[in-house]
Amino acid sequence: DDRQRCLSLYEECFASHVGYTMEFRFRRGDGSYGWLLDRGLPRFTPDGSFAGFIGSATDITAQKRAEEALAEREGRLRTIIQSEPECVKLLDQSGRVTEMNPAGLAMLEADNLEQVRGKRVSPIIVPEYRPAFEALTRSVFEGKSGALSFEVIGLKGTRRWLDTHAVPLRNSAGEITALLGITRDITERKRVEAALYESNARFMRIA
Repeated sequence: DDRQRCLSLYEECFASHVGYTMEFRFRRGDGSYGWLLDRGLPRFTPDGSFAGFIGSATDITAQKRAEEALAEREGRLRTIIQSEPECVKLLDQSGRVTEMNPAGLAMLEADNLEQVRGKRVSPIIVPEYRPAFEALTRSVFEGKSGALSFEVIGLKGTRRWLDTHAVPLRNSAGEITALLGITRDITERKRVEAALYESNARFMRIA
């Protein structure tokens, strides 16, 4: 527990004559718990005997609660992204994958994230659509958003049509750190459109 951890650290620091910094929970008089940031430096007499320590303690309860709330929100968001039926991905400025959810991995026929992490998306895009995809990536890192439909050949050879919407992802300083893309598989829609087109073309030839 925190009490034993603190005592062990005190003993270790005093024995080695070094200072310490640690965080621990404490119980208030009303029974509620808070967090302290404790810093200290042991003092010793000329003969090496322990003579106490100089230190400070700062109540960091609000900070800890904010960190816990942020971690909880990030956990919920990750759960939502992981279960999202459409591809959710992050690309760096070179078009390399940094993150991708299971739905996206399935679209690319990747068995796991490590198969695609750090690799560019362009090589699996059918060549005629690569320039447009690369232009979209550049525009996102210039602060714009955009959409594109293109055909890919998965890692196991399956051809699919994908429709992606891409936006810039920014950090707290407003700097663009990644491309956030939401992509859906529109292969079936394309097949239906092609079938309708062919049907209409036959009708026109007959007429």
